[in-house]
Amino acid sequence: MTCDQTQTCLEAFAGGELGWGMAWRIRRHLAGCAACAAQLAETRHLDSRVRAWRDVPTPAGLGDRIAAALPPPLPVSALPNRRVHVTRRAAVGLAGIAAAAAAFFWLLPGQPGRPTIAFADVEQAMQQVQTVSWVAEAEVYDKPDLKTGTLKVAVINWLRRDPPAVASTGADVTPSHNSNGVKTLNDARGQFFLTKDQCTVLPGPNDLIRQTVENQIRSFTRFPQAAPSSAFGRRVQTTPTNFRQISVVLNGQDQVRFDRDIKTVWIWKGRTDYQLSHVSTWANPETHRVTRNESHVSEDTRMGRSFKPYIVIEDQFRYDQTPPKGTFDWSPPVGMKVIRMLAEPTKK
Repeated sequence: MTCDQTQTCLEAFAGGELGWGMAWRIRRHLAGCAACAAQLAETRHLDSRVRAWRDVPTPAGLGDRIAAALPPPLPVSALPNRRVHVTRRAAVGLAGIAAAAAAFFWLLPGQPGRPTIAFADVEQAMQQVQTVSWVAEAEVYDKPDLKTGTLKVAVINWLRRDPPAVASTGADVTPSHNSNGVKTLNDARGQFFLTKDQCTVLPGPNDLIRQTVENQIRSFTRFPQAAPSSAFGRRVQTTPTNFRQISVVLNGQDQVRFDRDIKTVWIWKGRTDYQLSHVSTWANPETHRVTRNESHVSEDTRMGRSFKPYIVIEDQFRYDQTPPKGTFDWSPPVGMKVIRMLAEPTKK
């Protein structure tokens, strides 16, 4: 993360409002940036000063001294009627001020009155999406403490509902590695793979592409409910626990964050495997659409001893925009070697 990105999120970080992945990225930046670390210390210092405010005790006898200094009160019969009228108007005005102050207080970050939505609203809004692009970053680590990164991959994705297609352009962006971009395209024509050296085409028709698109859109909400399913003889069961919803601020805007732990179980040919992950999803309370996803996978028995913990962060979501020219183009670069392969019969 850059210093600007980090400092934008410092208040939310200090208040514990960020998801696990974003908080970890900020901690990693702070470990090597003295300026941002100092800014965080100042933020926490101011916060502690505010929290330390207390009512000042009234000096002994102050009330009596104030009462003695005031002129004697007039009898009620001597008060003009217009003063009663002014008092009523003042009371109405004070009530309005109090209501405005209360509304302002409840709209402050971290207060329960900030805009909120139900998870079902997010699911419904995502089902109306026609096109969406987003950036996914995956980082793999040597140890569960996530202190040493070994691989980092960034992918720019595009999804189109009609006609259905999913395209992505990814690259290994690990500092110690040579970047090697890969473009993939999956639509009704089949599958298209473009690497630095060659182009591979698996001719269609791909009858499963529409279902692939629907599953991808559904995946943005990361299985909010336990939903067993079967495909190709494999049974899948996802079970979320510790569901939590909180109103937060992300990049200076009100957001609603949904946190949950997820256990996914695969049963296939008598073998049972599972994956444990913690998932956070941010959504815009006005559009109800997903703005960010973070998934930290801590265990996956399918990979055996070779498994390493990893985190996937999806953000920069853009909805219902016209895809750039060439996004869903099958044309390989001029002069590149093209390998065509016969696709296997599509399984339904």
